[in-house]
Amino acid sequence: MRSSARLLLLILLPILIVIVPLLVGGGIAQHVLRQQMVDYQGRQDLDLSSLSEAARVVQAFGNLHERATRVLNDATAGELSSLQLYRAHTALVDELAELQGAVNQLAASPLLTEINHGSAEVLHEAFSQYRSFIIVATEIAVIDQSTAMRNLSEANERFILFSRANQRISERLANRVGERSRDSFSRIDVFMQTAAWLALGVLLFLSALALWSARWLNRNLMVVTQALVDMASAHHQGDTNRIQQVQVISEDTRHAFQPIAGALMQLRQADAKRRVAEQNAYRLAYFDSLTGLPNWARLTGMLEEQLRLQTATGQCALLILDLDNFKDINDSYGHQKGDLLLVEVASRLKTIANSHQIARLGGDEFAILMVPETAQDRIDEPTVERLAMAIRQALSEPYLIEGDRFFLSASIGIVLADGSEHEVEALFKYADSAMNRAKRLGRNAHCFFDPKVQSELEAISQLERDMRQALETEAFSLHYQVQVDDQQGAIGVEALLRWQHAEQGMMSPATFIPLAEETGLIVPLGYWVLREACQQLAQWQSNPETRSLTMAVNVSPQQFLNDEFCDRIAAILKKTGANPALLKLELTESTLLTGVEETIGKMHALRALGLTFSLDDFGTGYSSLQYLKRLPISQLKIDQSFVCDLHRNPEDKAIVRTIIAMSEALQVQVIAEGVESQSQFDFLLSEGCYAFQGYYFARPVPAESLAVLLKRNDNRNDG
Repeated sequence: MRSSARLLLLILLPILIVIVPLLVGGGIAQHVLRQQMVDYQGRQDLDLSSLSEAARVVQAFGNLHERATRVLNDATAGELSSLQLYRAHTALVDELAELQGAVNQLAASPLLTEINHGSAEVLHEAFSQYRSFIIVATEIAVIDQSTAMRNLSEANERFILFSRANQRISERLANRVGERSRDSFSRIDVFMQTAAWLALGVLLFLSALALWSARWLNRNLMVVTQALVDMASAHHQGDTNRIQQVQVISEDTRHAFQPIAGALMQLRQADAKRRVAEQNAYRLAYFDSLTGLPNWARLTGMLEEQLRLQTATGQCALLILDLDNFKDINDSYGHQKGDLLLVEVASRLKTIANSHQIARLGGDEFAILMVPETAQDRIDEPTVERLAMAIRQALSEPYLIEGDRFFLSASIGIVLADGSEHEVEALFKYADSAMNRAKRLGRNAHCFFDPKVQSELEAISQLERDMRQALETEAFSLHYQVQVDDQQGAIGVEALLRWQHAEQGMMSPATFIPLAEETGLIVPLGYWVLREACQQLAQWQSNPETRSLTMAVNVSPQQFLNDEFCDRIAAILKKTGANPALLKLELTESTLLTGVEETIGKMHALRALGLTFSLDDFGTGYSSLQYLKRLPISQLKIDQSFVCDLHRNPEDKAIVRTIIAMSEALQVQVIAEGVESQSQFDFLLSEGCYAFQGYYFARPVPAESLAVLLKRNDNRNDG
């Protein structure tokens, strides 16, 4: 018994010496590795959440921007009523608020915070500015379309800035996630290799005591350890055999290393999920979900890369095409068929331009980037024009969508980029400008970018900016042209706007007034003129020579049709203390042709305040006597185009006689403008016109020179 016990002890002691350290070491290793896996899993989940949230925000932002663009296009085209625009505006505001929360949450994510490149501030600022521009654009789209479209343009630039910032963030997030993954695997690799060598040293030390135990333990431990080490490096080497070995160990519940192998397999699954999330985020960030084509962000990257690779003689071409009247199809047949049409358009573009980069920029707008296939190829104007014509021909073929036939055409803008310095944003701007020019030419056309046309547009834009600054600094001024009676005595004045430009000098109103009307600046500018004229009218009340003068002020159609016009006039009169009976508003016939009943009601409301009305440029429009007699006007103004040729044009004489006779029939006054000679004055006087205005009597002068002019006229009349 004693020998048997000693033999048993001799056998069991080495086993115990091996098993106890193995259990203790294995437990410690398992605990450390499991803790590392838990920490890594937690960080990995946060990383995946940040990537997914970034992709979701970009997709939601893109969809919202597309809807906002569609709403504003519908509003500027007059397709939406005020109520419909209000509802659309409310819905967009709610969605913007919801998306703001998502952007804030993304900006505050731990992974994004660790990047520490100011990305969160860029995202937050770009979206906040975008939100402000979209809200303002949809609020004023009905009453001020040009301002709405400028706000939409500003919002589109913020959308581009947001997309590019998110692109950089996605790249940085992906790099950060990859760094974390590599760091975690590296630590596991070092840990497992250290454990393996320690275990090997222990086995060698104990092999003299228990050769068969050490051999068994060494064989199994080395197999498992090597499998774990290879598992850690399989992320880079892709050794599937050893991964399968670890898989077998993780499924064997009796194996001592089963928990560790199971933890590593979970780590591998988490890494696979991260890869899938990165791929999905990449697709959402750089590809259109409807057509599968690259999106604006992806095309921008390709264009930037192409510009970097261009040689001094190489060049590329950017084509932007917009489907003509595609909105009508969406409105008539629904967006579902419209989407199917867009998919078919993308398919045809792939067929025609399969050797070039095709992208969908959003809505019904596509782009094609033409690059040389070889170093000997050149992208010149004839080559690009052939492709543009082939695209137009292919897109004009009939479309059969769910039993309905559709016909489309496209307007294409083209810009060639040679080896000179070009900015990506500038190329898009030039191509878009050329596309808009093709639309103005009648659609279904293609146009190349013309630097001369662009220079003219930039000059107009600069003039608009100067005008806005002049309005803010009140750099405009008023001159006054005297209106006289048949004795050439002053009975009133007309307020005329003047602008002393800092660089171009005194500018003619014919230069900047049409631009002001086109951009909507005519409304605030018109209120400034009314305020200045009323202040001057109030000042004249203290002077016996000017207290009886009437003040005629031109009012643009945009300003008169503004809902606040009557209230603003009343407020100006109250603030300045001007006599409303001396204020005469000059309206053109085009103003009266828009909303006749509303115009008549607004004129009566202003007449109730004491104002009078003069119908300016009478005879040049299309006034209908049917409603002209209903207008509370007190004066007809004969346009100067009928006065200047009275001495040699019998037709002008007949028109003037007719206007004077019409004024007598309507029992209103008549005044002739543009009188420049004695013969014109004599003819008008002989026909019954008793009020005049023109260079023959006086040129427009500043207010301080008017008193001198009135005295000179009085002395001349007395003489």
